[in-house]
Amino acid sequence: MHVVSGAACSGKTVLLRSWIAEAGLAGRAAWVTAGRDEGDPQRFWLSVVSALRATDPGSERIRAVSAAPDLDGWALAERLGGN
Repeated sequence: MHVVSGAACSGKTVLLRSWIAEAGLAGRAAWVTAGRDEGDPQRFWLSVVSALRATDPGSERIRAVSAAPDLDGWALAERLGGN
């Protein structure tokens, strides 16, 4: 998993779309936009899971995850990082 962070209008979207297209990763790349006002970790991780489910490898790897109060985003990130 890679995270790209930068100022607004710094070219993140153009860079990532170009990289995804050049590498032939269209069905393998997940996209989540997180703004400053989106500070709820549970909402963020549920967005990540939802985006990953839409990818070819993510659809097989990501099991149903609900918005349970005890959702552990860090444990989820570790699980996603494993092969």
